Amino acid sequence: MKKTYQEACDDIKKSSDTEVREPSALSSSEARVLDQRRGPEPDKYPYQGSYTVKDMLEMPEKSNAELIDGVIYDRGAPTLPHDIIVTTLVRRLADFMDDVHGSCHVFGSNVDIQLFPDSDRYFLEPDISVICDRDKWKNGEWIIGAPDLVIEVLSKSTRSRDMGIKLWRYHDSGVREYWIIDPKREIVTVYKFAEDMENTQVNAYDFTEKVPVGIWDDTLEIDFADIHRRIQEL
Repeated sequence: MKKTYQEACDDIKKSSDTEVREPSALSSSEARVLDQRRGPEPDKYPYQGSYTVKDMLEMPEKSNAELIDGVIYDRGAPTLPHDIIVTTLVRRLADFMDDVHGSCHVFGSNVDIQLFPDSDRYFLEPDISVICDRDKWKNGEWIIGAPDLVIEVLSKSTRSRDMGIKLWRYHDSGVREYWIIDPKREIVTVYKFAEDMENTQVNAYDFTEKVPVGIWDDTLEIDFADIHRRIQEL
């Protein structure tokens, strides 16, 4: 089902308390004060709004956290349905790329992405990312630059970020296509980003449908009925 960007926002508002909007344009000092007051885990991360990629690299190994606008967010452990969705999609994408798009590579959530090459305030771990420019991972440690495709599977701990600030940051960084998968509602929302967010094409699919991958001109379709069947077998 095709939707406008505003219709997608309205649908999200009806189903949750998450607001999808462009973050306010604050100066660095204003953002730092706001984040220190409202940021997550203020006792664990007392300088919210001021953290950098360097701070993330100095954290304990496998810390399972992300950096957005200088704010550190811990990520919860994935559920079984979440893991089934991610592993199945990675396998489908990898098989297709092996056959057709050998220059592209699919990465899972254990890979860090410095979303904006010129900013050290973003260090994300999307559930799935596809990157076709090999120069973006040439340093061999983490990816520098925007993926072509990002897929996030909603969970209780990440829902508001995935549908809110991360939606905008992925758009701003140059991500071409963004999937938000809601296992609870069994909905896949696909954003094919335009330069102006208001002109972004948004399509919604349920778990009985095949979802086309836009970065390859819809030549690959992911059968979510198969994913639904796997989840029901739990």
